[in-house]
Amino acid sequence: MKKVLSLLLTACLFAALSLPAGAADSVKVTVAKTGVKADSVFNCQGYGSLVAAGETDKDGAVVSRPQAALLDKEGRLVFPYRETYNQFYYEDGVVSLTSNSSYTIAADLLVVQDDLGETDLNLYYYDINGNKLFSFIDTESTEGETAVGTSYLGGPMEDGLVLVMERSYAFSDGSSEGDNSSEQWSAYVVDKTGQPVLELPADFSTVIASGAGGIDTKKSLDPFGEGLAAFFANTYEGEDFTSQPMGYMNAKGETVLDLSGRGYTNTGAFQDGLAWVIDGNGKVGFIDKSGQEVIACTYSSGYPFCDGIAAVEKNGKWGCIDKENHVVVPFVYDDAYGSMSEDLVPMGKNGKYGLVDRQNNIVLPMEYDDVSTFEGGVAYAIKDGYVYIVTKQAPRPTVGGFDDVFEGEYYAEPVKWAVENKITAGETDTTFAPGKTCTRGQIVTFLWRANGEPEPASAANPFTDVKAGDYYYKAMLWAKEKGITSGTDDTHFSPNAACSRAQAVTFLWRANGEPVGTGSTFGDVKDGEYYTEAVKWATGEGITAGDTSTTFAPNKNCTRGQIVTFLYRDKA
Repeated sequence: MKKVLSLLLTACLFAALSLPAGAADSVKVTVAKTGVKADSVFNCQGYGSLVAAGETDKDGAVVSRPQAALLDKEGRLVFPYRETYNQFYYEDGVVSLTSNSSYTIAADLLVVQDDLGETDLNLYYYDINGNKLFSFIDTESTEGETAVGTSYLGGPMEDGLVLVMERSYAFSDGSSEGDNSSEQWSAYVVDKTGQPVLELPADFSTVIASGAGGIDTKKSLDPFGEGLAAFFANTYEGEDFTSQPMGYMNAKGETVLDLSGRGYTNTGAFQDGLAWVIDGNGKVGFIDKSGQEVIACTYSSGYPFCDGIAAVEKNGKWGCIDKENHVVVPFVYDDAYGSMSEDLVPMGKNGKYGLVDRQNNIVLPMEYDDVSTFEGGVAYAIKDGYVYIVTKQAPRPTVGGFDDVFEGEYYAEPVKWAVENKITAGETDTTFAPGKTCTRGQIVTFLWRANGEPEPASAANPFTDVKAGDYYYKAMLWAKEKGITSGTDDTHFSPNAACSRAQAVTFLWRANGEPVGTGSTFGDVKDGEYYTEAVKWATGEGITAGDTSTTFAPNKNCTRGQIVTFLYRDKA
């Protein structure tokens, strides 16, 4: 549970593939394969923290140790692979030590913690250009048969602060198993220059003496999140250890939120205004900064909130909720690799992973062995041992107030003109549906409006499928009077039938008085067809250039984008 919840706290030649997965309004991504190999990856505010796993032989002996590297979104190794023992997770510029190894960065700060031997651990803080900012270096000396020294562990940074644990030890016979061996931990907080700004009280230091009995209770501090850090009461009874969340303190060391007696067994850092908590039944919920449990502890697992969304597990399946506990992404996934960030969340099915958007569109197919969160405009994925870089395609500018009318399309200006002249208001307030087939009722209505909505001279209606009150009623009467259309037969207009390209240019030609055509014709437009002269006129006037350079496609359905373009070229 702690491992899952902590993941989001960490938060070359390319072969590019554009993926328009999902619905028309879903996020679209581009995937680029790099020549870099890795076994796992985390996203560190736009940089890929890579791990290449070590190897052991058949007897379990170490053949090679893990290596870590840092990759940028261009596919460059800004920190090349180096052998190291430990993994680092970041929080706002610095990382904490965990079980594997990687570089991680945020806010242009990098911490590298290396195992330089069996017991020696050093802390180095770099900027993204590799310049060392400050460090904590282990020391050790021998006093007789006793090894005396100091070593350090560093926590992640938040709000420009990082928690440093300092370990002082004295091992008799050079071993931590000796009868007189002891070690003591003290804790303090440093700023980005490495200078201490807060020394934690003595009860935050842990004293462990081998062979000592009884009960020893000390406190510990988690990394800061949004100016607050959770602290715990840790009880050592012999070799047994328990940890109880006590509350949150600020950067001054003041307790600002008391959780004692609430029955929580674990708590996390605040992110997006909320912090996860785990109750006595092992269920996950969320509290706000007043301590109110705003989302009850009902989930089996989860990640911190980000961008108002959290990935959580319920009944063995993963989905996403918002801060009102409403389901945003349904619970249909086998696994999750972090919460939603920049409108995408890494989800998994059948042991493979991809990216899902807020509308539950799978925008990166679930075919990868590992996928990071999307941060800093990029995500990282691994397939068959290689790293892939995932970026969003730039959204195309739209016109006319419609989400589906993109700047640069042939119908963009015609749609804008048609809306401004009240020829059409679109299919909905936000969509024009330019590729949708236009009906006969729509086309005569557009044509009628483009001609100023003239009043029909007579209300005589020969068509049984057109009734007073239909939006196309007056348009049909006007078109019938002007000889623009005579219907599909003597008693039917067929207003909902698809209008062909031949019918569309013929209506337009007749509305203009059936002028003599001077343009060229096409191989699929034969002499003597009812639309032949209309096509000649339309091509001569530049209203259409055909479906291709040699075909007009007279029987092909006319789209809404095409008809407003015909009208625009004729009237504008």
